[in-house]
Amino acid sequence: YINGNPVKIQLEDDEVSLYYSNYIECRYVVTGHFEMEIDGEIAGFNENEVCFITSSALHREHLAGSECVLINFSINKSFFTERFLSSIELSPVQKLLRTNLLHIGQKEKYLCLKPDKADAESLKQDIFTILNEGRQQKVGYQDICRGYIIRLIDTLSASYRRFSKSETTKYKDTLFQSVAEYMEENLSKVTLNSLAAAFHYQPNFIGNLIKQYTGLTYSNYLVSLR
Repeated sequence: YINGNPVKIQLEDDEVSLYYSNYIECRYVVTGHFEMEIDGEIAGFNENEVCFITSSALHREHLAGSECVLINFSINKSFFTERFLSSIELSPVQKLLRTNLLHIGQKEKYLCLKPDKADAESLKQDIFTILNEGRQQKVGYQDICRGYIIRLIDTLSASYRRFSKSETTKYKDTLFQSVAEYMEENLSKVTLNSLAAAFHYQPNFIGNLIKQYTGLTYSNYLVSLR
């Protein structure tokens, strides 16, 4: 938009330069498939996926591999603070996402999340509201956008699915720490099935994760904590 009016710009890949942003960019794929080159690698995103791209990532749109309707808005890095994230209701998975959002930009270059089907439409409407408020810039729009961004993160964290490939090792480390904390806080009632339900994984996955990091079975690790 320029002066409140939509502007269509059509470019070829060789016309799109690599760049750094001063903000954390939020890309939402309304329909289709979208690709970006991020630090020399091509990353693909599909319908309803939301990608947060850090300001430390050298990136550009990969037009040849993209056929989509895309919404992009930028968020000041200072927005992702403990004060902001404390506005998000905590569950084990949300706590895990909070930790990774605070560290995006240090080692990670982007974070990709997708809502559950049941939340997809409401998430789309929230993003459209953020877009419209930012475009119109009426009195109080910043506070309105802040509230909807909090809701956006809350929706995504509640239906958490995956991180980008570059985050896999760090994610598993953080996941185990979160599982261990959850067990310690719920020693009298925790079960393998309740852990699986809380973190949206199969019981076997949680058991194998505990075995990988402690060398103990779930039952033996629980006994050691008690």
